[in-house]
This record gives sequence, C-alpha cells and structure tokens, in this order.
Amino acid sequence: MKKHLQNLLLRTTAVLLLTMGGIFSVQAQELNTLWERSARTGAEVGLPSWYTVGWVRGMDINGPNLYAADRANTEIRVLNATTGVDVTLTTPYDLTGVSGGTYAMNDLAFSDDGALFLGNLTVNASDTAIVNVNPFRLYWWNTEGGTYTDSLTFFTSAGHRIGDKISVVGSLTDNTVEVWMPAAGTDPGIIYVATTANQGTDWSVETITLSGDQDVIGTNADVVPFDIGRTSDFYIAGNSSAPARYGNTGAFITGSQLSSSSRNGLDLFEANEKTYLSVYTYRPEGVGSGAKTGRISIFDVTTASTPELTFQTSLLGDDTDTFSSIYGEGKVMVNEDGSFNLYTLEGVNGFATFTNAAPPVEAEPSSVFISEYIEGSGSNKAIEIYNGSGSTVDLSNFRMYRANNGSATWQDTLNLSGSLATGEFYIIANPSADAAILALADTTDEITFYNGDDALALVENQNETWAIVDVIGILGIDPGSSWDVAGVVGATNEQTLLRKSTVIVGNTDWNLSAGTDEASSEWIVKDADDFSNLGLSTPLPPLAGEYFIPKGTNDQGFDSLAAAINFVNEYGISGETTFIIDENLVENTVLRLNRDDFTEVNNLTIKPAAGKQVTVQVNDFRFVDTRYITIDGSNNGTDTRDLTFEKSGTGGGLLKLMSYNRFVDVKNINLTYADDNGLDTYAVLINRREASTETGRAENVTFKNVKIGTSDKPFRDAFWLFGSTSNAEFFHLNVSLLDGEAHVGRSFFRSQTHINTTISGNKIFSYGSETGDNQVVNLNTPIDAFTFTSNEIVFADAAGTEDRTYIGLNATNSLVETVEVANNTFSNAGFAGTGTNNSFIAFNHNGSASTANFQFLHNSVNFTDNGQTGILAAISRSASGSESATVQAFNNIFVNTQDGSSSYVYDWDGNTLFTNSNNIVVSAGAFVANYDDEVYATLSAFSDSLGLDNLSTDSEVNFVSGTDLRLTGSSIGNNELAGIPIASVTTDIDGTTRSSTAPYKGAFEGDVELMIDITIEAFSVLTPVDDSSFDLGTGAETELTFTWEEATSNVEVSYVFLLDSAGADFSTPLFSIPSDDEGSANMLTGTYADIDSTLNDLGVLEGETIDLKWTVMAVASDTTIMAENILLISFTRMVTVSNEPEELPLTFKLEQNYPNPFNPSSTIQFTLPQAGDVRLDVFTITGQLVTTLVNNRLGSGEHSVTFDASNLASGVYIYRIMSGKFVQSKRMTLIK
Repeated sequence: MKKHLQNLLLRTTAVLLLTMGGIFSVQAQELNTLWERSARTGAEVGLPSWYTVGWVRGMDINGPNLYAADRANTEIRVLNATTGVDVTLTTPYDLTGVSGGTYAMNDLAFSDDGALFLGNLTVNASDTAIVNVNPFRLYWWNTEGGTYTDSLTFFTSAGHRIGDKISVVGSLTDNTVEVWMPAAGTDPGIIYVATTANQGTDWSVETITLSGDQDVIGTNADVVPFDIGRTSDFYIAGNSSAPARYGNTGAFITGSQLSSSSRNGLDLFEANEKTYLSVYTYRPEGVGSGAKTGRISIFDVTTASTPELTFQTSLLGDDTDTFSSIYGEGKVMVNEDGSFNLYTLEGVNGFATFTNAAPPVEAEPSSVFISEYIEGSGSNKAIEIYNGSGSTVDLSNFRMYRANNGSATWQDTLNLSGSLATGEFYIIANPSADAAILALADTTDEITFYNGDDALALVENQNETWAIVDVIGILGIDPGSSWDVAGVVGATNEQTLLRKSTVIVGNTDWNLSAGTDEASSEWIVKDADDFSNLGLSTPLPPLAGEYFIPKGTNDQGFDSLAAAINFVNEYGISGETTFIIDENLVENTVLRLNRDDFTEVNNLTIKPAAGKQVTVQVNDFRFVDTRYITIDGSNNGTDTRDLTFEKSGTGGGLLKLMSYNRFVDVKNINLTYADDNGLDTYAVLINRREASTETGRAENVTFKNVKIGTSDKPFRDAFWLFGSTSNAEFFHLNVSLLDGEAHVGRSFFRSQTHINTTISGNKIFSYGSETGDNQVVNLNTPIDAFTFTSNEIVFADAAGTEDRTYIGLNATNSLVETVEVANNTFSNAGFAGTGTNNSFIAFNHNGSASTANFQFLHNSVNFTDNGQTGILAAISRSASGSESATVQAFNNIFVNTQDGSSSYVYDWDGNTLFTNSNNIVVSAGAFVANYDDEVYATLSAFSDSLGLDNLSTDSEVNFVSGTDLRLTGSSIGNNELAGIPIASVTTDIDGTTRSSTAPYKGAFEGDVELMIDITIEAFSVLTPVDDSSFDLGTGAETELTFTWEEATSNVEVSYVFLLDSAGADFSTPLFSIPSDDEGSANMLTGTYADIDSTLNDLGVLEGETIDLKWTVMAVASDTTIMAENILLISFTRMVTVSNEPEELPLTFKLEQNYPNPFNPSSTIQFTLPQAGDVRLDVFTITGQLVTTLVNNRLGSGEHSVTFDASNLASGVYIYRIMSGKFVQSKRMTLIK
C-alpha cells in the first residue's frame, strides 16, 4: 500500500475482514487463504512458469490486478487479484531503455492516480567520477503498458544502496506525488524523497536524516509515510533494523519499535477507525536467527508508542533457510465496508492472497438447483448450479432453458455434460463476461444471452421425462424490464441474486421463490457486477434474537449449548442474542466461545427459561477473546440463582476467561461440581492467555451474586487471576467480585497483576484444605486501586487433621498507592478443626516489594477461644514485609479471647510504618501486641510505650453471634464505640449511612446515634498577606488564590471564605463562599474576572478601588470557629474588560467533570473561543475508546454534555476534547 490514507477507504475488491490482538506475546488472528500460486508443499496451484526463485522482489496492486517486477526476465508481470491467474495486457509494458544499476529493475509502486513507478537497484549511487557509476534510476508510466513516459537519474554524495524498496504516495497529475527511497545500511539512516511541481518534468530530492535512540537503517530497507505533504510520521524497517516510527523530521518516536528486526515490505492502511502497519517478516516475533520462511504480520499502530500485533498469515512456504526469503511484500486493499484483503509476495515461495472471511458453509445435501444468478453490466452474466443431493450427479441428465421477452415456449436449450460432485458448483458464463467470471466458469454458452425480463429453467431427466426443477421468472409472462425479488424493484436486471443457505431444493413457483420482502424470499439481492460469491456456498446468517437450548418445539434453537456456541464462533451475531437454557444439559465437550466482534448492541446473554431452574453439566466452559457477554442465572429478572454450572470432571477449572475478555457480566448463578474433586480445582480462572504463546487480559469483568461451592463441596479456590508480571498492557483491569457466597478450601481470590479490582459484599467460608497458609484473599502484585469492602469471612472447620494457617487478607507485593480494607468481618467462632495448632490472622502483610498504603478501616474481628495453640492476630506483619509500606488502622473492633502465649491483637514486626488509632481492642485472655518482638499485655502499656492506639479503648462488645458481628445489646448507643468520620467510608457493611460526626467503630452502624464532643483547633489565614492590593484590569484570566492553615478536628471540617468592608466585623459579611473542592480544601481560587464580577455585584464602579478584609470560618457539624487573624486587601476594578461573562475573551477550556467521583452519570463542561469541529471522547485508563460524546460542529461559548456510565464498571476513565489544534484530557472516577 502506498496510497495515502484518505484514499484507502475508497478502494473496493472482494470481501474480507480482520480482527485484533497485541504485539506483546498476544496470539494474532490467522487469516484465511483465498488463493495461492506457491512452491509451498500442499499449495493448490504451483508457482507461475515464469517465476525465478529470489528474482521477484517488488509487487503492488492497482485496480483488479497485481503487478510484479520480474527482474530475471526484465518484465512486469500482471496477475488477476481475485484469482491469481496471469493476465495478458492488450499493450504490455515495454522496458526498452530500462538499464543500469546493479539490477536494471527491482521494485515498483503505483501512485494514487494509477501511474506506475519502476526503480532499479544500485549498491553504490555515488556521483564520484569513476568508471562504473551506477546511479539510481526511476521510470514511470502515465498509462498502462507501452514505453515509459519519462525517467529520473539520481546520484548521492555517498555510495548509498538505493532501490531495495520504493514507496509512492500522492498523484502525479496534481503534483502531490512523493517517491520515498531509503538508503539501506546507513548510520544515521537517510531517506530521500523526490517531488515534482510539473508532473515529472523536473524533480527535487529532499533528504531526511534519522535521529534519536533508533537512527540506523538496516539492509534491504523499506519506508512508508502516513500521508502526503511531508508533514506526517513514517515507518522504516530493514533486515537488521526493526520497524520503527519517526516524526516527519526523522525523530524516533519512543516505544514505537517492533520486536523483531527480520522485516521489510511495509504498508500502512486505515480500517474501522484504526491505523495498521503491514510488515513482511521472515522470522517469528523476537527471533533474530534461524529459518527465514516469510509471512505477513499486521500491527495496530493507532497509538504510536504501543503497537499491537493483530493479524498474521500462515507461513508462505516451507523453505527453511534460503537467503531470498528475506525479500517479501504485503499490500492491503480496504473495501467500502471497512473490510480488507491482503496480497503477498514471498521471494522464494511465490504469491498468496488472504482474507478474514470464514470458510464457505455448505447447505444440507438435498437436490440440484440454481444457487446464483448474475445479470450484470454488459456481458457480465452467469448461472451457478449447486448439487446438494448427497452424491455425484451426471450432468447429462440436466438442461437449461431460456424464454425471451415473455415467450410462452422455451426458445433456447443448453444440454449439460460431465459430472458434479455433491456440494460442488457448476458455473455457466457468458463468453464475453468479466475475466473474474470466466476464470471460475465450467462452460460458456449463449444460454446466458439473457436480460432481466427473460425466464430461465433448470430441467432434470426424471424417469425419461424432462421435468423443470427450478426457475427464475415465469414462462409466458413479460414483466417489462425485470422481476422484483425480496421487495427490491427490478432485481433481475443488472443485479446478482444469491440463493439463501436455508434453501435445499429448487422451486418451480417463481412468486414463492422471489417472495415479497427480504424475509419471505429465497434470494439475497446483491449489487450489479457483484460476483464475489460465485463458486462459493452462501454464508449462513448471524444470530439475533432468542434461541432455546434444547430447541424442542420452539421456532429457534439448538440441540446443545456446544452447538449454539460453535455456530456463534463460525457466523457471529447481528443483534442482541439470548441463549435460553430450557432443560438440564450434559455437555460432553469443552465449551469454548471465541468471538471478539460483539458490541454493546450485538451482545450475547445466556440465561435460564422463565420459571425454570436448570443445571448445565460441563467440565470446561471458557471464554477466549470475547466481549459483551452476560450470564444471568435468574429466571425472573431479579437476583434469584436459577442456573447452575456443574463441573463434570476432575482437576482444572470450571469457568475460564482466557486471553482478552472485555465487558463480561456473570451474575445470579451457582458453580459446583459433580464428583468429589473440588479441593483439587478452582471455580473461575481469569488468565491472560489460553496458550503459552498468547497474551491478553480481562477488562471490565463483573461477577455478582454468584454462589461458589457449598459447605459439603467447597472448591479449592473461587477466583484465580493470572496476569503478566511485567507488561502493563496485560494487567487485568476493572475486575469486580460482588455480593456472592463462596465455600473454599484455600482461597477466595488468588491474584497476579491487576488494576482497579473490587471485592465487595461477599460471604466467604474458608475450610483450610491446604497445609500451611490458607489465604482467603492472596493479594499478589496488584498495580493500582484495590478495594476489599463489606465482606464477611468465616474460618470454618478444617478439612483434615493437619495444622493450618488461616489468613483473611494476605498482602504480598502490593504495589498500589492505596489498598482499602473496610467494613469487613473476620471470625473463627465455632471452629472445630481436628488440628490443635491452627493459626488465625485477619490481615497479614509480608510483601517485601510493597509500597502501598494499607487502610484497615471499620472492620470487625472476632477470634474466640477454641483450644488452638497457633498464632492468633487481628493484624500481622512478617519480618520480610516491606519497609516502604504503611498500614493505617482506624475505627476497627478487634476481639481476641484466645488464651495462649501466641495470641495477640497485633503481631507486628516494626519495620513498616504502622498507625492505629481509635479502635476498640478487646484482648481477654490474649496479649494486646507483639510489636517488634516486644510483648505488651495491655492496651495502656502498648500506647504508653509506643504512642500507638492513643485514641483506642478497651470496651465490652456484644455481637449478635460469634460469626454475625452486628452489634447488639449494650453496644448499641455505647459512646466508647464512637469512631472518627472517614471520608471514604460513608456506609456500613449493610449499606446503612454512617454518622458524619460519630460513626460506630467496626463494620456495622448502630441505630442509636452516638454523642461526642466536637473540637476544632485554632488556625490562621496565610495568603495573600496583609495589606495586599490587586489591579484587576491587568488580566481577566489571572488567578488569585487565598490559602490558610488546616483546622485540626476530631470530625470532618469544611471552610467558608468571608469578605467584608475594611471597617466591618464580619457579622454580616459582604460576600461568602465555600472553599475549593466543595468546601473541603484549605484554599479558594478565582480569576480576576470572577472577582471583578463579584465587586460589580457589590456596587463597585469600573476603575474604582475598594479596601476590604478577609478571613475564613471552619465548620464541623454544628460547631464553627473563625481563623485567629484577619487580613486586609484592596482591589481596583477593570475598565476595559466587561463584567458580563459572555463578553470576556474566551479561551479553550475543559472543566473537571462534576460530580467526581460519580455514579452513574456526570456532567462535562468546556468552553470554545470560536466555532469549530469538536470531538469529545471517553476512554478506559488503558486507552480503549468507550464512547464518543460529541462529534460535530459547535458554536463559540460554554457547552456541557452528560456522560452516562450505567453500563460500565467502576474505575478510572479519561475524557479528551479535540478542536483544531486544541487537545486536553482529564480523569474521572466512576464508583458503583
């Protein structure tokens, strides 16, 4: 591809689509082969007779043909792009005069207006006065064939090698053409760009020198720019320099380089709002030596710094180490529908063409009938006959009839001959039809001299009687110029009719066959001269609507869930699609859903039939590279669990999300197993890959109200997340586990590298199946934003006789900024395991590489005396824990009544910063702390010695039961249970709103309000300093910030800014306003224009100076305090700047959304100084487009738009505005 990107979408050929993956160890989608003329073992068609191995180096596509530079025979070869057959031009290219260089011809390329450029190859283009001068020469043809129009001879000041590859963009006709010529093996790399201002009469050559970290051009180099005009980026690659992206001046773009240097043959194209780079590569990703068999790899380079490998062809040959395999080419043609074809050249093995199209689908065997009718422009006419009888037929038993212009008798007959195998096609073509039709035709005949008003019939010899078995049109009826088909007027005239795949027999009633609309017709109406399906089966339509499993007496359905999933994998869906499980199912194969083209509109749901409780027994149910999938187990639209997935085999997992999975919602189901194998398996696996060679991640995945296992049949693990340990592209993102119930032998959640994970509202029973640590949550290397809230954890009976360690949340290498553990309960009451040295720990920190701030807030821990001699601790830290991490414990209830020498509330190695305050600590029978190997028996001893827990108390706590840690009895209304307000914890474990002044400690909020004395310590205002003055006329957009000290309080404080006359006392201030951040910040910022507008409202005239004073009032509940000082300030009003906001000089501005955080919607405001095209997009934190909020032209002024995130998972999102050269982005947080 050398056409600049604006023209690419206008090209059309046959149909073909590709999908995406990623460069960093992601398995790319392998393309289907359309045709090949190759030396590859097993190729249907071998190499062209003229093909000399290693001597065909350049190829391009123009119109319907491929053009190849055959330097062995000094000829330009032409092949049909659709079939690969040789094409003989009416006027062949005359290469007389093409000479010079190391090779007289080597590569060719077309301009946008169809001019062919041919270049030689010179290994020394020096202009030095030597005998053997080999300049680079460029020839071009303005029209196809004949002698070349003109040529350019080009020398370089150094002996550069030029001509391995050339790229041409733009048009010769309008003087936008550019010929790009890389100098192979240069350091720093040099690229020459030739341009003309007079259609090739004269040429100017510009030099681009590469710079930056990657500035070397390897051998056999190729270059491709994004656009014309020398203002765009470009890619360059060679056999010893990996493809990399550079700015228009040659500066390397960091992060853009691909992983392998065994590459050339570049092409850029756009499809489906993405930019792709096609690269010929003769070694696998990251491999620098060994076999050199070629293939084409396609990368998503929409984002320059994060190229992603998306598609690959199969190997183009089976040659293992031939030098010529390092030469190849791949050219892409994009169709109007956004699909594209890939045409390839491999230096040793020949040509091949690839596509995304699914393999042809054959109809059920039945009979012999007309399967396609072509009535195109001119002589483009053909009839396709299909044999669906189940056996080979003798075509001598068949004839074709034709009746012209309403004739009552059949006037023309064609007797067929030969045989036709079942499932095959027989094509009758007009002798003068397009070459693409003739290439597929089995015969040509005048029976195809029909028009749209002529009737046709297929006739079969049945028992010595010739019987009509299928018709097009009606004998004896003249419809005018054509018949209508499927509601399309005039469909038999200059259009193609394609028989639907559901048709299995012919039809002698044309009215029934044609139908009155799309649904009733047996035919699909295609455009004129569309013969892309000639010789192929009609694809089955994708699914849309409801499908019952098993089908039973319903209109639509499948016999099994496996059959339904396999159909979707093959044909996809075209709208909202639902699989309704109507009976219990036993699936004896792996259920593997692998479809990556679902959308918010085209999505798939699996659910039980209304009013039915059903079970699907399956050993392995996996989603591979899917998106927009819902499993909803409720049979009535509520939260009942009426769908069960039961694992049938042993080992491994049950439900698996592998490679890329986005927007997957699983809710209201049960996961269990049939055999007694649960303690050897896991319920849900979320893995970045299905095989060792691919990489992906889960993104926006939610499990809600899912019950995993039972007390009799616990799984070993409930959720197991595997992610990349080094590449952020493959960290799981926005995984939420909500409101479920789990019975586990080892872990509820085992993890590796994830971002913005939420575990909330779950009831978890741990049975301790593993010797050693049994960690309900194993928090291993999360990267950002982990939340563990409102969960109830019960350490139940041990599953064996071994002594075990039970840990609620075990934090190892948690690299996040903040881990919030809030509103959870941990209990071991009633534990009756047969071991005697079991240990229980609610929260344990042992991550040697952790830098996180762990916030342990409003949790309730109840460890009771059950005769165990192991370590019991509410909070613990091993000696290996990171010194960089911090742990803050506020408003918790810690109860430990175990009587033993290893029983503590805190068991802590002192390296990590540990802050604990305002907790209730009950340690009857236990020590309060083992802190840095020093044991403290009482809370006062611990507090007095270390200064920790100075606000904590030792008070009686009454729980509803040993495992139900809701407060009861005298604990309700006990003021000693009053905590401090925490901004991030506004509700309790049950969702009850917490008091804003005195919330209850622990996970549950009591229904009696607690009373505390509110205190606010003195504070002072700071800037602007006393007696400051400001002339507001010096700049409307200038900002002025007022600051003051924070007011320390035992509750949350807000601030009010006050402004009054210089001689007043603030009893009735002239002006008051909450501080920034809705009153929570200890500052207030406004522009001069804002202040001037306020003064105008107060009656101050333009240009007048006024003396004022200011201070701040701190507010906590119903308590207030004024700052200790008051500062004087004066302002001089604007004169030339109007006070009316709409007349102020506007600038581009993107405001912070409000509210933020938000749920489920938020408002985004922006200002435009003048009218223009505006685009406002929302992305995930990793850059995936979520939605486009604005994409049209807007007038100047302020605008606002509402973003509705009802269907999105909690997390951080980015919104970005683009208008002209103005681009700005901000973050916003969705919390559900």
